[in-house]
Order: sequence, then C-alpha cells, then structure tokens
Amino acid sequence: MWALPLHASIRSALHAMHDNSIGSIVVIGASDRVCGVVSERERLQQIASDGELSARTTLSDLVTGEPCTVRCDTTARECFELMAAKRVRYLPIVAGGAVHVLVSIGDIVRALVDDQRFAIEQLLGYIAGSYGPLPDTLAVATSR
Repeated sequence: MWALPLHASIRSALHAMHDNSIGSIVVIGASDRVCGVVSERERLQQIASDGELSARTTLSDLVTGEPCTVRCDTTARECFELMAAKRVRYLPIVAGGAVHVLVSIGDIVRALVDDQRFAIEQLLGYIAGSYGPLPDTLAVATSR
C-alpha cells in the first residue's frame, strides 16, 4: 500500500501510481489519519471534465468529506455492500487509527467467490456422502 501526505501534489501521486503500477494512493493527514483515497481513474475523469490539473494542486484539494474506511474485523460481504453503496473502488482497512491495508473491489470479489466456492465444495461433499452431517451454520442456511 502506498500513502502520501495531504500536502503532496497530485502530480507526485500520479507519478507514484505510474512508477509502481498501482491504481490508488491513500492520503494521510496528521497522526497518520486516513483522509481519503485518490485513484488514477478519478483523476483522469476529473481532467476530462475540468481540464488539466494545476501543478500546484495538492491532495488536500481533492480529498473531501469523511473517508470510507472499515475495521479489520469487517467481513468481505460487509466491505462489498459498503463499496457498492458508496460507489468506491478502494477501501482502507484501519486499526488504531492507522491504515493496515487498502483493498480493491477486485480483492473483495475474489474473496467472496472463494467463500462461495468453498461452500459449494462442502455441500457437494455432503451430498456425495463424504463429509458427514452439515455444520450448524450450513444446516440452518439450507433449512430455510
């Protein structure tokens, strides 16, 4: 995960994204507080609609409002629902006020697909008779 301070220029953020083959930068304020996420896609859309960004444009000029973050114990499903509702593609996972990791919508979708694949394999094993009784969580879900 890459992070830059609020006072960094948008150009330095775009160069960091390009040089490191990443699509976003976490913007950090005082005491390592997450102030937002800046992505290449958002900046390209802004340039297309507003014209070229000034060389003096800083990340603080682009970050608005309270950033969308989650705690380490947030499930992939909860992350997915939040990202869909807020229409964000990146989500900082925060603990103790500091960012631990930045996940993308692609990361979340992969985790959900892996969970579903595992559940399907377990159910197929149960149907084939090789696993014994269903665990309580699956038995409740399938009895509905």
